[in-house]
Amino acid sequence: MKVEKLKLEDFANPKRWKLLKYSLSSPKQSVLRIGHINPEIFMDKEKGLPSRINKEDKEKKIVESTIAVGVGTLRGNMTDYYEGMIKAIQEGFLTGMTVQEIQHMREQTNELTPEECDFYLDVSLANYEDEKIASQSLENIVTQTTKGLMDVPLPGMLDNKTFKETFQDPLVRKEILKQMGGEKELDKMLKEFERASKEMVSGIKESNFKYEIGKFEKYPAVYFSIPSTSKPVKKEKRKNRVIEIKNSDDTVTKILASGGTDTRVKYQANAFEKEELPIGGKILQAIQVGRYIISGSLVASLQYMPTGKSFCHSLTKFKTETKTSIDEGITYIMHTILPVNSTLEKEGYLNREEVNEMINKIISLL
Repeated sequence: MKVEKLKLEDFANPKRWKLLKYSLSSPKQSVLRIGHINPEIFMDKEKGLPSRINKEDKEKKIVESTIAVGVGTLRGNMTDYYEGMIKAIQEGFLTGMTVQEIQHMREQTNELTPEECDFYLDVSLANYEDEKIASQSLENIVTQTTKGLMDVPLPGMLDNKTFKETFQDPLVRKEILKQMGGEKELDKMLKEFERASKEMVSGIKESNFKYEIGKFEKYPAVYFSIPSTSKPVKKEKRKNRVIEIKNSDDTVTKILASGGTDTRVKYQANAFEKEELPIGGKILQAIQVGRYIISGSLVASLQYMPTGKSFCHSLTKFKTETKTSIDEGITYIMHTILPVNSTLEKEGYLNREEVNEMINKIISLL
């Protein structure tokens, strides 16, 4: 497969993803910048946002109220942010900026990060001359972290010559000097490379990051491990905590705190369980498939993504509970719109299974 043939629809659902930019960084490497469509832009706002509507029929002596508890959203969206800013300016709450300035900022930002997206990721696909060169390039990702950029073998060179050794070759220097202009400029450039190389190795060593060759399914891959940190001690939740609210007549109303959740909303048993991320304490960096190497932030996001089975509220489905009471001849009808339990996958949030499927679709094309 030619790298320039890779298209968004080949590995991603175009209803959930948007191509932001396509580029060929070299004749043998393509990079796709893609954006994930934020599912919250499709939320039923009439039922999903907290609200209260009261209706009164004096002749029939009926008071009817509809309360929307609201959905616990996960991402938020920039559209609401911009529209909120514009409204604040128009109503005089925000001074120092104009509507035109907000619109200009919005247009500029949308060119790089469209407001309908909640994740922006890159997919890089490199095509090498053969599998051996691709394998050496993959190994170099690890080797350069311990030896430095100048002391890793240059892929495709005879006798596994390193970058430093290659630059010392008279024939290579002669060709480079045609572009550089002089020995001093070339030596200065090489010294800068050497310094940057040593600084990179030193920085990685101090951070305790570790790069290693592993497997993504059956394919060679590079992972990097982050230093393990001690797990925070879980604080025991305070029970029977009372909140005091001072009324306008100086009396005090005492209510029992609910621990931060609305008691009207019923959550599933594992709703607030959190996974330890990244999965396995490692982050995928690159995958070799024959003479191809797949990399980029899409690949790196895999271990950091929550499972699609994780709890969230439905963005489009709700249930309504109705209670009726009569007081002094007046009928009170209360409708409460409550969110329904769902999962990240069902609601269209980006999740680990989706990223894994996208990576495997790219692999199947090679």
